[in-house]
Amino acid sequence: FGKEIQQSTVVHNLRIEQMSFANEARVRKEEPGLALNSVLAQQMAEKYGLTTDLRMAHWFGQFAHESKGFTDFEEDLSYRAERLCAVWPKRFPNIASALPYAWDPNDPDREDVALANLVYGARMGNQMNGTADDDGWTHRGLGMLQLTGADNYLATDKRLGIGLDTNPELAAVPALSLLIACDYYRHNQVLELID
Repeated sequence: FGKEIQQSTVVHNLRIEQMSFANEARVRKEEPGLALNSVLAQQMAEKYGLTTDLRMAHWFGQFAHESKGFTDFEEDLSYRAERLCAVWPKRFPNIASALPYAWDPNDPDREDVALANLVYGARMGNQMNGTADDDGWTHRGLGMLQLTGADNYLATDKRLGIGLDTNPELAAVPALSLLIACDYYRHNQVLELID
C-alpha cells in the first residue's frame, strides 16, 4: 500500500511540473515572478484538495483542454461563420448574420471584441451588448478555467481578493489562473462530484 501512495505522489508531482514548465517560458518574459512553478502548483493542489489521481485527472483534463495544454490563457474567439451559427444559434440564425463576426485568416483585424460583446453582453452580469461598454470583451474567458462573465469575476474576487473586480485581465496570469481554477473546483464542489 505504501508503494502505491509513493507512485501516486510521483505521478502527481510530474503532472504539476509538466503544467508549470508549459507556462514558465512565456510568463518569464511577460510577467517575471508570476510564472507557475512546481512548488507553487504543489502547494495549491494540496491546499485545494487535489490529492488523488482521479481528482488530478479530471482537473488536468478540463484545464489542459480549456487552455490548449496550459499554453493559452485567453479565450479563442476565432470562429468561422458556420461554427458561430452552431455555437450561438439564437444570435446567429444564419450565415449572413454570422459573417461580420467570423474570423477571416486573411484579415488581420479579427472581430474578437465585437463578437465577445455580442455573445456575452447582457448576460452573466455583463452590461448591454455593443461596443460602447466592452463588458463582454472585458469579461471574456480568461485563465486556465476560462472564467467568463462579470458575475463570475466579481464572485471569484470576493472569495480570493486578488483584484479581478478592477483588473479582470489578472485572470490570465498563470499563477493567479491556477488559484482561480482551484478555487472554482472547491467552491462549486466539483471534487465531491468527481469522488
